[in-house]
Amino acid sequence: MKKHQNKSPQLLNHVFGLVLALSFVLPFSAKAAPLDFATIPLANSPTVPIKPNLLFVLDDSGSMGWSYMPDWAAGAADSLDRDASYNTISYDPSIRYLPPVFFDTSGLNTTKYLSQTGNSTNEGAGSGTLPNWKKVKTDPYLSSTTADITSDAYYYRIQPGEYCTRADLKVCNAQSAPDTTYPFPAPLRWCNNNTNANALTPAAGSCQAVRATGFTTLRAPKQVVATITISSASSAVVSSVKVGTQEILSASTASSSTTSTVATNIVNAINNCSVTKTGNCSLAGYSASRSGSTVSIYAPAPTNVTPSLTLSSGSLSKTITAFAVTNNVPGSKYYTVITSSVNSYPLPGSSVKASDRTDCAGTTCTYNEEMTNY
Repeated sequence: MKKHQNKSPQLLNHVFGLVLALSFVLPFSAKAAPLDFATIPLANSPTVPIKPNLLFVLDDSGSMGWSYMPDWAAGAADSLDRDASYNTISYDPSIRYLPPVFFDTSGLNTTKYLSQTGNSTNEGAGSGTLPNWKKVKTDPYLSSTTADITSDAYYYRIQPGEYCTRADLKVCNAQSAPDTTYPFPAPLRWCNNNTNANALTPAAGSCQAVRATGFTTLRAPKQVVATITISSASSAVVSSVKVGTQEILSASTASSSTTSTVATNIVNAINNCSVTKTGNCSLAGYSASRSGSTVSIYAPAPTNVTPSLTLSSGSLSKTITAFAVTNNVPGSKYYTVITSSVNSYPLPGSSVKASDRTDCAGTTCTYNEEMTNY
């Protein structure tokens, strides 16, 4: 759905002024007359007994098919596009999602749109099996097109490290939980310049909740990053990159003596496991990028471990840094892959499920429960 646009300040001022004026004109004992709603559509009435005072608006514009909201969220990188605090229609693991509703002549029809609850290759309603994650309708109302989400179920989530006095997120404090003075979480804010957007404590009045003229620089926690910088290589074959005991390389890289090529090979082998557990990887969730001969590795959760690299042949000179934050914004950025190799899904940043996830029977959500909600 598309959010309603804010009413103009001029209109609100006019209405307020009218109400204020009437308050002086009418006697204090005056009472509103009972409302007399029309019993038939006003457009079909030969006479209009009352003026319309309710609007029922349907928006069928092209933006109803967009996968992002607000409009400025278009074209964002995955780490923002799949984060509900940035793209407000992205998956939010704290919310329980229900199937679409459908009404026919008999009233509410609960069999038209069934919950996606399985992993069968058959499609549900009418075929003897329930709707499943391999054939999820991309638009249940208007299209029969389906998608397999079993290898595309992942999201990002920010655990706020700032809480504010009001919903406008202008006066905030760095803390790990809300309190009576600062009850409003600020997973992200918009600031007036890059310095305030990355500072531990931005200047007063420099950041706010709404992206608007003069406040267009994003302030938000980022994933922790480690780097591997390769200064020289000779027929190097990288067989392993580990974070602690976890292998994050899908397979040994091809041999190369070019430092940038070695870096590219490492990036590709890590990214093979960013969404699905493939080859030698112990888990899915780490990702990487390259700049020159430097590999940046992004962790799915906060850590300060230093990765290790192993060669099976050849040689290379390298410098490896530990995982660390890249800005001073309080809070944490999490990346979660919903995969059958994991059967416990707490709310990222917590050890338990979100309080609204009543669909999950245990203290955390199982793989089936999380996939069905996704």
